[in-house]
Formats: sequence, C-alpha cells, structure tokens
Amino acid sequence: MTAASAADGRQLKRLLSRDNTGSEVCTDSDYRSQANERWLAQRMLTSRIHRRKPAGKPMPRNVARANPKNSAIRAAVACITDVLERLVAGHPQSRIDDLMPRAYPAR
Repeated sequence: MTAASAADGRQLKRLLSRDNTGSEVCTDSDYRSQANERWLAQRMLTSRIHRRKPAGKPMPRNVARANPKNSAIRAAVACITDVLERLVAGHPQSRIDDLMPRAYPAR
C-alpha cells in the first residue's frame, strides 16, 4: 500500500515480486513510463501496461484493441487473488460457492 500522493509509476519496481514466475506485467496506464518499460525489458518481462489515448488525437486501433484484452487479464487475476485471500483469511469451505466468479457483479 502506498500513500495517495506517491506517483504510481515510481512504485512499479517495489510492487513486483521476484517470487512471481509470470513474464507479463498487466496494469493501468499510470505505471507506463520509458524508465519502467526499459526496466521491464531488462528483466525480460513483457509489458501489458495500458496505453493512454494521445491528447487531441483519436485512439489508435491497435491500442483500442489491446487495452480491453489487458483489462480482462487484470480482472481475472484480481478475482483469483481475492478468492485466495479470502480462503487464507478463513472463509468457510462449506460456502466456497460464494467465492466463485458468478457471485461477482458484472462490471
């Protein structure tokens, strides 16, 4: 958890776990910077960080297609993480159906 005044982009290196064996980094556009992109490339990590719409220009088609895909990945990971955190915190196994994705409201 970081202070609200802390720039998200500066927190990326601190937030990524070395124990994570995944090779893709999915997050919102607040974490996109040339320095972060370089840092990820040096560690052979694939950036799936959202791209912003250029100011005063239409969203490029490739970006318009990629952003929703990246959002879907992030949503699935967030759902799984939430379920695991609740189980570790002692959610009753007899009520595990409450944690299934269909129990989550559509966004």
